[in-house]
Amino acid sequence: MIELNVEKFIDVGTVDHRSETPYSIPKSKLTLEYLRDHTYFRARTSMIAAVTRIRHKMCLAAKNRGRTA
Repeated sequence: MIELNVEKFIDVGTVDHRSETPYSIPKSKLTLEYLRDHTYFRARTSMIAAVTRIRHKMCLAAKNRGRTA
């Protein structure tokens, strides 16, 4: 269980769920140029997640010097 002590709360507004793009990431495929400009979306895309998983495995292999766990 986590308890938070909040000193200030800011209401930034509501999301219009009836619009075509109610959330900040559109359903269409995002280009790499778009992701470079909007870095906060990068972690939410499947391509960047796959690259991150591969990078993690390579770092673990280098750390373990090829030994398996």
